[in-house]
Parts: sequence; C-alpha cells; structure tokens
Amino acid sequence: MNTTDSNIYVGDSTDVPNAVYRSFLSFDLSSLLAALTSSNVLSATLTARQRLVLGTPYSSLNVGSSYLLVDHVIYGAVLSASDFDAPVLSAQGNFITTATIGNYSKSMLSAVKADLSANRTRTQYRLRFARQTNGDGSADLVHIYASDNATDKPRLEITYLIP
Repeated sequence: MNTTDSNIYVGDSTDVPNAVYRSFLSFDLSSLLAALTSSNVLSATLTARQRLVLGTPYSSLNVGSSYLLVDHVIYGAVLSASDFDAPVLSAQGNFITTATIGNYSKSMLSAVKADLSANRTRTQYRLRFARQTNGDGSADLVHIYASDNATDKPRLEITYLIP
C-alpha cells in the first residue's frame, strides 16, 4: 500500500510478478452547504489524467467491454490494506477504455447523491481493471496523476442549486 506517490496505479506489474494494483480516490463533501440535499445536486463529474500506459492493460485486463472501472466504495478516513476488497456500494462502470494519454471524465452523480442522502462527509471510489491480472508476469499498468500533482490532480466537480 502506498499513500504518498505522485501517481496512482491500476493494473498488474512485474515488481512482484502479476501483483495487482488498484487505486482509491476520496473527496471531502463536508465543505458543501449544510442545507444541501441530493435533490439540489445537478451534476458530479470525476476527472483524472492518464499519464502513462505500460504493456497492454486495455486489451489484456478487460472482460468483454469492461476496462478500467470505477466502484463507489466506503473505506473511511484512513486507507488500509483491507480496503483493496472493500464492498462495492455501486458499480459506476467504465472510466477509461483506451490507452490514449489525456484527461478522462465520468459522471458520479448517483454516487454523490447517495452519499449526501446517507449524510456521509466523503465520497470514495476505487479504480480497477475488470480482470485483476492476465498472469503473464509482464506489466500491464496505467499511471494516473495523484492529488500531489499541482495541475493534473483528480478532481470531482459538483454543480448544485443553492437551497
């Protein structure tokens, strides 16, 4: 488990043959207006920048038309190794489906609304490939800029009506 790297990783690796990498994102909701309800939220968009692709994760770690997926999860204030398999609150589907470098965005509206309705102070996500590893001992890995990056950090933009 690494919580200090300037990248987040998803896929499998050669560091430890076929080691599986998943990454986690957490966004603070407590700064939103206290009177905000899920019905006031118009949109919630997750954006992250894929910066490097090693190997062929989008062909070797996909299952059918499922590629790099986003799961809505809860892991609390501190990430721990046991969160690797945290229960999924809701599957949000494909986030990235191609090895092309660049920014990718996905609506997280249903997840954010669910978190607000449950009075959660954070909305949290796990990024993973549909297949954990292809077992070939070669890296099939995506690097995404982490929150330490000054300009390309993952972000969640929420648009809402003031209650």
